Amino acid sequence: MSTLKITFRKEPTSKSKVQFDAFDIADLAVEFEDFDLSINGDAVDAEGVRYIIGYGLQQALADSYAAETTYDKAASKFDKRLSAIIEGDMVFGSGNRSADPVATAMRELARDLVFELKSESGETREKFAKRVGKAQRAAWLQKVLEQAGDNLRERAEVIVAQKSKSEVTVNLD
Repeated sequence: MSTLKITFRKEPTSKSKVQFDAFDIADLAVEFEDFDLSINGDAVDAEGVRYIIGYGLQQALADSYAAETTYDKAASKFDKRLSAIIEGDMVFGSGNRSADPVATAMRELARDLVFELKSESGETREKFAKRVGKAQRAAWLQKVLEQAGDNLRERAEVIVAQKSKSEVTVNLD
């Protein structure tokens, strides 16, 4: 079993300053069993793995709020990116495509289903997210993916195929 536990400091020393070093990782614990990482054939020890994961995560999150000039805007961007990482909805390359569009579409369908089944009448997605919390939504999302994964994959493949067709423009003149 491999476990990675991360805790963030998110409160700045002064919200009036444009200093977002408060988003640094406060604690990063890496526990691995039966896990090997090698670079160019050389084994990387646990501290090296911890550094790679911590630095990569810190950079990915810093990129999300680097252009912001207020703490609140930076915190919002930080939270959005962290949620995307946790939920597997990272964007790669030029910023408009995910690594696996079918998996992303599946998660979007599953999130829609969770919202439909668990939200209260007239509740917005934002209010639902605040009321329920990330951990509960993630647990429900995982259950939906486990129980309806094949059906969601079929629907997601159709959605991705339709999007791909609609993004192609051809002039045969």
